[in-house]
Amino acid sequence: MHPSDEELAAYADRDGDGQSTDLQAHIVACEQCRNAVDAAKAFESALSDEDAWAYAEALTNPSVPDEVMNAFRTRAAEDWEATQLVGSIVGDPLAFAWRDFSSKPRYRTAGVVRKLCQDR
Repeated sequence: MHPSDEELAAYADRDGDGQSTDLQAHIVACEQCRNAVDAAKAFESALSDEDAWAYAEALTNPSVPDEVMNAFRTRAAEDWEATQLVGSIVGDPLAFAWRDFSSKPRYRTAGVVRKLCQDR
């Protein structure tokens, strides 16, 4: 039986300190729970990143024109989609060649171009 989400979050928050040895042993042995703890730690790390808060504040700032906000949102969506499409194959020349990017319209996006340029 897996620990609850609350138990896993508490474990991640305390880095395992003061937790039962049974819980620690389960997390070591269970990939699913280990991934949940890692995700909770990554989320907590993102929350402590000042740049993330500045970005969030900029997104909610009413003085930013709608056109600029729409451009930010569009770019973020394009970049996310590009990461999903090509993120795992960019560093693998054989997989990259096998995909035949130039003949497939779904890869002809600004996000894919930025991702390919960024990783080179």
